[in-house]
Amino acid sequence: MQDLAPDAPVRLVGPGLTAVDVLISLRWHGHHGSVLGLLRQGWLPLSHLPRAVPPVSVDLPEGVGLPAALRRIREAARTALAHGQPWQAVLDA
Repeated sequence: MQDLAPDAPVRLVGPGLTAVDVLISLRWHGHHGSVLGLLRQGWLPLSHLPRAVPPVSVDLPEGVGLPAALRRIREAARTALAHGQPWQAVLDA
């Protein structure tokens, strides 16, 4: 960022927290140029829930592989939704 002109246009790929951190750092270092966020899928990020919810635990035994862990997390999210809980509660766990 030190070699970036203060008015240079910047493109950030992805709407995640890293992009937010980069934007804050740019402004902190005096950047005032345009910043454009590019979203790979074309979707806007989802907003946070309006209130905190208790986490829903997921059974992830030690040594479970990534595909199996993803299946368990998705199943837990479906179960949470079926019981009126938001899927975000699973990720919070």
